[in-house]
Amino acid sequence: MKCLVCMLEFPTWVLAKPWSYISGYAFVDALREVGHEVELALLLNLADAAALDRVLDGYAKQGAHFDCAFFWMPHLNYSETFWRTAERIAKRRVAVLIESLRYTQEEIHNYPDLEEHYIERAQRRTLVLGWLRHCTHVVTLDYHDFLELSRSGYTVFWTPGIIPQVAEDVFIPFEEKSTLNPP
Repeated sequence: MKCLVCMLEFPTWVLAKPWSYISGYAFVDALREVGHEVELALLLNLADAAALDRVLDGYAKQGAHFDCAFFWMPHLNYSETFWRTAERIAKRRVAVLIESLRYTQEEIHNYPDLEEHYIERAQRRTLVLGWLRHCTHVVTLDYHDFLELSRSGYTVFWTPGIIPQVAEDVFIPFEEKSTLNPP
């Protein structure tokens, strides 16, 4: 399968360090390990929509087509033009939510960055939910996002692998996952 991974990239290590930076590259390595051909497009944090449009448009102008494309969310500013191009070049489009779409009052209080940017993040949630209509699948790291999006009719996969703490009542050990839906 030919895949395009549009991954969030940071201009400096200082900005990248607190994020699940290495996990993004592990995701790409895992796709390659199971035999997929992967094209990696690095999308810079804080790039404007026009810059993101140009990246995807470059693939379209080359006549590139992908079986699947993955798009990191929520920290990029995708436009309708971007999504129209994505729909032309990739049959399956997967949103990868690298951050929760919701925060509790306790989390907001305990993490100053969340508190300082709470309104912006609440607005970003609305944007992301709008972008999901362009995606055929969603990968979420937050179990509650998984539940909400599943109930809303999305094809959603939950991957808690890069979350430092997962409540025991929602965690399914790797050994048990294979027995949940046998082929």
